Parts: sequence; structure tokens; C-alpha cells
Amino acid sequence: MNRKVTRILLSLGVLILLIVLMWQIVQSVTSAEPLSIGDAKKLIKNQYSGKIVQIDEIHDEFIFTIERDTGEYQIQVDKSTSKINDMERLTTKQPESTESKIRKQVEQEYSGKITSLKERKDGNQLQYEVEIKLEDKKVKLIMTETGDVIQEKSVTDNDQNTSQEGKPQGTNPPITEEQAQKLALKQVSGTIEDVEYEEENGQFFYLIDIENGEETEATVQINAITGEIKLSWDD
Repeated sequence: MNRKVTRILLSLGVLILLIVLMWQIVQSVTSAEPLSIGDAKKLIKNQYSGKIVQIDEIHDEFIFTIERDTGEYQIQVDKSTSKINDMERLTTKQPESTESKIRKQVEQEYSGKITSLKERKDGNQLQYEVEIKLEDKKVKLIMTETGDVIQEKSVTDNDQNTSQEGKPQGTNPPITEEQAQKLALKQVSGTIEDVEYEEENGQFFYLIDIENGEETEATVQINAITGEIKLSWDD
């Protein structure tokens, strides 16, 4: 009789233990908080570059609309699992052209009207020639693809600029030493050690030595008139 009671009690104990374990499992699953909208935004920002322009909440998902350089995308985030369920491109955006960027930059920096914007080649370097009509004068700019102004000239109605182009410009080059240093540092990162202004066969140019911290030194040659750049390395 005692054995039967003991077995019954043991069986009851095991059953109670199983019930407690099942209850704890159910509680842990049901008590888990769903993903908050703040955490969902952090998840999107950490994984995708772009600007969040809209957030929708549908059933168990957050629907994010983000704007990137290449277009608009829609991303679905599961609230319970914090996982990305789907990503879909909504629109395609063509990258802004260099000419358009140059035009915007000039319009921001000069209070005038652009009357001409042309591409031109100077050796292997692509440049932009921009003419601007201001209130009392006209200005002609020569700019690089990155938007650096390497030459700025005033153009009068009788085009005095044309006669000035043939004059030697060894003393007052269109490209200043400061502009030349900026151009050089865009070619090679490092510290400028020396700057020289020289003339050779009627050509005026800067020689800029840059130490890049890797036991090597670069010499950047920049034509003071055209902005043409040549680069050489010394071990």
C-alpha cells in the first residue's frame, strides 16, 4: 500500500513540475515586449543609409519609407522578431550630374545669372568654364570637377579679358598659392613640406612637396594658369 502511495505522489510531483515548467515557458514567450518604433528606427539607421521620410504600422510590422541617392525604398520590419521581412524599391533616382552640381554651387556663391557653362579638357583634366552676369560686370570662372575655382576673371563689354590672356602671368597667376595647396591635398593626403613657384619655357607652375606619413613623399606639380596637375612619388 505504501509503495502505491509513493508512486502516486511521485507521479503527481513530476506532473506538477512539468506544469510549472510549461507555465514559465509560456510566460517568457508571451511577456516578451514587441519591438518599439524607436528601436525599429535605430535598426533601420544602422543598416541602411538614407533619410526616413515615412513610417507606417500595419499589424505586426513597421513599414519604413527611406530616401537614398538612388531612389526611394520601402522596408518591412517584424515587431516580434526584429528582423527585416522585405525591402522593395519604389522609385529610381538618377544621380545628379557634375554640371548640375557646378551650376548649383555657382548660383549659391555668386548673386548673378549664369550665361554660359561649358565643359573643356586641359590635358587629362576635365574643367568647367562658367560665365556669370552680375549687376556691374561679367565674371568668368574655370572650375574643376570637384567645384574648386582655379581661375576667376572679370570680363568687360569690350572683352579686355581676351587681350590679357596673352600677357605673362608669372607675378599674378590666376591660381593662388593657397588654391594650389588645396588642390594638391585633394590629390595626396598628408602634410605640405614645401611650396615653390617656378617658370619653365613660359609656363608657370607650383611644386608642392607633401609628406604622407608612410615614409614616402609626393611632389604635386600644378600649372598656375590652367590648373593641370601632375603627380610624382619619391621613396
